[in-house]
Amino acid sequence: MQKTILTLALFALSQTMGYAQDAKPKAPFFPSETQKNAAGRPAGWPDGWDQPKADPKRPTPKPNGATFIERGDVEDVLKAIPQGDHCLKSVDIGKENLSVGVVAYGQRKKNADGSTNVIVHHGQTETYLIVSGSGFLVTGGTVYDGVELTNDSAAKTTYNGPSLNGRVKAGDGSIREVKPGDVVIIPPDVPHGWLEVPEHIEYMTVRPDPERFLPAGYVNPHIKK
Repeated sequence: MQKTILTLALFALSQTMGYAQDAKPKAPFFPSETQKNAAGRPAGWPDGWDQPKADPKRPTPKPNGATFIERGDVEDVLKAIPQGDHCLKSVDIGKENLSVGVVAYGQRKKNADGSTNVIVHHGQTETYLIVSGSGFLVTGGTVYDGVELTNDSAAKTTYNGPSLNGRVKAGDGSIREVKPGDVVIIPPDVPHGWLEVPEHIEYMTVRPDPERFLPAGYVNPHIKK
């Protein structure tokens, strides 16, 4: 009798394990991925932009060297274009691409109505390392007057992938002052923007790109070879 019960238990366990192996849960790219729009894309996916399909047969290359970005490279880019968001290099690191950039802004005053201009990246996590200056960063909140980046926008093709520009009302979201040495990690779909920059701010950005929206092998044209 005990042998029969043990046999049945092992059989049930093997069926459960087999089901677990066969089931391949997929983390939703959007929280509402089970909902589709008229074009068959996940709800909220920008019209006119197709999500890349992962190729299971694509070999995962083993990185065979390191990529270096020198301070002189950063200075060359900022000398050519002193302000703005600049991708320095984008590298295929195997299972995803990885971009590193530098962002520099001069003084930014608060909007008259207290709102904050924000951007929302649909598939990209950003990490900021503040190098110099300071600013008041708003994260979270509810976006209004949102406009998706166009397909020919450099911000979409080179820096951030599919993203939305908009505003967050005064008092909405979280406000945090950041200074040199601070690190900020901003997940996808989290609105973020500068409420105020008293004098200037410069920070490095690290942007993993699992969907490979941004081109691997990119080198900012202002970096001297």
